[in-house]
Amino acid sequence: MKKLLLTVTLSLACVAAFAQGKVNFINDSLHLVYWDPSSGGTNAGAAYVLGDGGHQLTIELWAGTSSTSLSLQFTTDFTGQSAVGRWVGRTLQMPSVPAGTDFFNIEIYDITGGSYSNSVSLGLTHGSSGLFTASANGGTAYYSLVQHISPGNSTWADGSFNMDSLSPGYRGAIMLTVPEPSTIALAGLGAAALMIFRRRK
Repeated sequence: MKKLLLTVTLSLACVAAFAQGKVNFINDSLHLVYWDPSSGGTNAGAAYVLGDGGHQLTIELWAGTSSTSLSLQFTTDFTGQSAVGRWVGRTLQMPSVPAGTDFFNIEIYDITGGSYSNSVSLGLTHGSSGLFTASANGGTAYYSLVQHISPGNSTWADGSFNMDSLSPGYRGAIMLTVPEPSTIALAGLGAAALMIFRRRK
């Protein structure tokens, strides 16, 4: 009886694992991260934001079965990545996202903002891939988020920003907006005003 229960338990665990989505969370030479050209630079991928006080960038992978059901799956950064414009990739399982064709979005933001939406509203550095779909395999393979053909079937479009200065054919796909010093100063004044207002209440 114990052997039967053990067999059933292991079988259920295998089925559950097989049903989980699995992806290779990477970006390649056609999906690089780059600075807004108006900021004076085109190359990104260092551990820290140049010209923005040295604030570290957070990279998040969001996924779900629909465009309105995305949840955070994984967080990484550029630390230790020598390839300019690329983050530290990883193959990962997504217990909350089933195998099949799922929706994805990649968000990058200044860690001091605490979240992508906060960084946008505060005028801090941020960038996004925009919504796309890809196959999240439930088997042993990890399907890449940049693989357009089967089995990945990713709709994340190749970048259009020319980064031939790095290597011929390299393209940027996620642009990082870098706030001007005046924007940072205004955001700081706004935060200070809120704190003063709260203290008076």
